[in-house]
Amino acid sequence: MSDITQPASPASPNGETTLDAAQVYQWLVAGIVSSSARFLPIPFVDDLIQTSCRKYVVKTVIENRDADIKLTALQPYFGDSSGCLTSCAWMLIKAPIKLLLFPFRKIIGILTAVRGVPLEIMRVYLLARTLDRYLKDGQYSREQIRLQLDEREYAIRLKAAFDQALSKMDLHVVLAAMKDATGGFTELSSVAWAGLKNVWNQKSDTNKGLETRQEVKAEATRIQDIFSRTEIVMLFDNFDQRVDQFMVQSS
Repeated sequence: MSDITQPASPASPNGETTLDAAQVYQWLVAGIVSSSARFLPIPFVDDLIQTSCRKYVVKTVIENRDADIKLTALQPYFGDSSGCLTSCAWMLIKAPIKLLLFPFRKIIGILTAVRGVPLEIMRVYLLARTLDRYLKDGQYSREQIRLQLDEREYAIRLKAAFDQALSKMDLHVVLAAMKDATGGFTELSSVAWAGLKNVWNQKSDTNKGLETRQEVKAEATRIQDIFSRTEIVMLFDNFDQRVDQFMVQSS
């Protein structure tokens, strides 16, 4: 996958390993590539890249867990929750407005990169982490059947819980830790930009991982070290608990 030494898997405060280090590494590489989409001066491609990267990490989780669930059923979780026809029609309606606002969106995206880049990396990581927890030991299927929902409806509910939990999260701790380890978000933004060169490699076999530049690999390894810190692991554990709480409230 990579010639860079990868740190140990993130562990809970009691020392129990919870995630596979190699898989987390790939989630972070995908997050870096996704965060770089804000720098592309081409309309509509930024949204396509972000959706593709999120789809990639969801696919890796399904395959790693050997889950009996179709990727298309999880479309609402990593992409648009509307159907294909509705999504396409809505895209056509929004296209002229997005084209008109595109220069302003790009300027804002670049100006807010110091915050937006690390947040997108964390979002992709947590998206994969949450699905991984729910697919573990067949919990996703059991809950979906218990609530008498099909896989797509359950995916919509899980994404809503994810978004609610993320909105309640204290982001300052993660942002400060990432800034401390990377030497500043300007460097992180440039690394994210470098990741765009190989963005389409996410369509390849997930067992091979994302192939990208050395700078991106090194940055993913540093961020993985950050996410292994006790205070960050505890923060993510609290996020997990909020997701579970919102799922219970919505059932």
